[in-house]
Amino acid sequence: MEKIVSIKSNKYLKFILIFFLGLLCIFEKNSYSKPFSVEQTYPQRDILTHIYDLTGGGNWKNYKNWLDDSQSECSWFGVTCDETKNVIMLRLGDNNLSGQIPNEILKLKNLKELDLGGNQQISGTLSDFIVPASEKLLKLERLFLCCMNLSGSIPPEIGNFNKLNTLHLQANKLSGQIPNELLELNNLKELDLGGNKQMLGTLSDFIVPASNRKKFNQIFFDQQKLN
Repeated sequence: MEKIVSIKSNKYLKFILIFFLGLLCIFEKNSYSKPFSVEQTYPQRDILTHIYDLTGGGNWKNYKNWLDDSQSECSWFGVTCDETKNVIMLRLGDNNLSGQIPNEILKLKNLKELDLGGNQQISGTLSDFIVPASEKLLKLERLFLCCMNLSGSIPPEIGNFNKLNTLHLQANKLSGQIPNELLELNNLKELDLGGNKQMLGTLSDFIVPASNRKKFNQIFFDQQKLN
């Protein structure tokens, strides 16, 4: 009789052990299939704080209210929010920012306008920003990256900004061909690529078609090597 009870107890213990091992496997599987995502839990106030730190915020010309615990980030200089308190505009042009265009900006998914123009101490290649931004900033309508120290070519991914209506890239150190993908931006009304002396291309290929002449309000190619 004692032997029978012992056997049943062993079977019961094995069952409990197998049950808990099964739960552990399920937990580990879910942990790997749903990795922690910074973007899902990263408050926009922290995003803006990182942008401030990465671009030498202490040396900005104007940093009114920035990092002030008593102020909403929507009241920080250059920041505009919509009625739901999402950042939709970041206007920090000509404000003595330095470094490179921070990737933190890509986490501001509701951004409609980005103005970093005139910050001549910001360097790097245009592609380093445009390529990832073309997958993240899908609501972007106005982009001002003029008069900086950006180099490289305009990547074809520029054609992914379907809502873009204003693009200013003038007075940088851009080179290479003007990409045909710019023609795919059906909402683009204002384009300025002037002052990028190393850019090449055939002007007629870009502006001769009647559809292009009608859609643009302003277009500038000053000082470029266009045929």
